[in-house]
Amino acid sequence: MPRFPSRDLADRFAGNRGYIHRPDRIRRARTWLALAGLSLSLGWAAFELLAPSRAAYVHTHGPLADPHAALEGTCAACHRGHRPDEFGPGSVFHARERWRDLTCEGCHAGPAHHARADAAGRAFHDGCGNCHHDHGGRANSLVRIGDEHCTNCHADLPAHTADGTTRFAPRVTNFATDHPEFRARREAGAKPPAGRALKFSHPLHLTPGLVGRDARGRPWTLARIADEPARARYRKPGQSDSDPVTLDCASCHRLDGAPPGEFPGGSLPVRAAGDYHLPVRFDAHCRACHPIRVPEASLPGTRIDGFPVPHGKQPGELRTILAGR
Repeated sequence: MPRFPSRDLADRFAGNRGYIHRPDRIRRARTWLALAGLSLSLGWAAFELLAPSRAAYVHTHGPLADPHAALEGTCAACHRGHRPDEFGPGSVFHARERWRDLTCEGCHAGPAHHARADAAGRAFHDGCGNCHHDHGGRANSLVRIGDEHCTNCHADLPAHTADGTTRFAPRVTNFATDHPEFRARREAGAKPPAGRALKFSHPLHLTPGLVGRDARGRPWTLARIADEPARARYRKPGQSDSDPVTLDCASCHRLDGAPPGEFPGGSLPVRAAGDYHLPVRFDAHCRACHPIRVPEASLPGTRIDGFPVPHGKQPGELRTILAGR
């Protein structure tokens, strides 16, 4: 008898009926992708909760430094615009280079870092943002930069010049302990300039805690600065009062475009160009750690309490102040 098609459909299936419960490669891949997505989401949520400031830095641009605060909502004031044809499938891997494409020279005109630098060095210094980082908050300084920005080239300076030679120190690995003496002091034979009686030590003041190489004396911590505004000025991000005072060049050397109020008394003109450095002044840069005080003393029938003495007064004015106390 011939076999009809309907008979085949009615035959009992003799194979493995549980095949629908056995996942194939597509199902397994889908499950693993879902688990990976869930893990990343939970990990990012934990990162946001445990370190909100660091997480915000990763995915937001952050507020501008105080000198640029007025440009907060105008990105085109500093960042060069890009045409649509400059974007493509591979441009996502060059986002860092695009946001560093700045137009700083529009306001801050100046010469190249050094004419003898090689091509890589010139390209590095053409990007001002490679060393001067903004979007770090209102209190962020654009001129307080770490040694690594300089030692990037100066740790082996001949290798970063066009002809492989240099008349400067060929190897500088640390500004505080491995930097040659400044030319002005070297030519003066380590003597103070004419008319000055103070001998200033850069290595001492640039060492955290202002402790000399012989390690004599206790470190100078922020807690030892009695004046609270001065203590806040010298405090680095994340430092507590028990941390050592850590100075850098910008602690004393400010451009003539420094904000008003930087120098007490307002006797120095402020030129917005920023082409020159203002002089170092005791009241602005030294008094926090070196206050001038009359010590406590006991005289017959009189006790004198210690009190501060203003700097820069003439002898006659000082006699009047001392007699009044």
